[in-house]
Amino acid sequence: MKIRSGFVSNSSSSSFILASDKQLDELTITVTFKLGSIVEETLKTKDDVYRYAFDRWVWGDKSLEETFQKDPDSKSMYEAALKAIEEGKTVFTGSSSNVGYGIAGQMLFDQGFSEQNEDLIVIEEINY
Repeated sequence: MKIRSGFVSNSSSSSFILASDKQLDELTITVTFKLGSIVEETLKTKDDVYRYAFDRWVWGDKSLEETFQKDPDSKSMYEAALKAIEEGKTVFTGSSSNVGYGIAGQMLFDQGFSEQNEDLIVIEEINY
């Protein structure tokens, strides 16, 4: 019998044998994922948010306001990040993938943050 203690990131399936005293139709699994491995920037001030927004969304010689006029979603995210800073929160940016981060990365990719932790405000979450 082969025994595997972890998940292989390029594996497309996994086998299991479970025992329970009741019918298992659903199972809740909690995974701890070290955010340090996926956080790219930590924004603590309004200036940090402005710099991030400008670097990420502004192209060519346009201003941030011109960008917001053409892309209202980026303006909403910018304003939400500013509000979070004003409330004393820290804003974290980053990305994850369903490849290379093991089962925790796959779960984060599949389920996102919105249901993972009620202490979070999800400003932007895109799976592609």
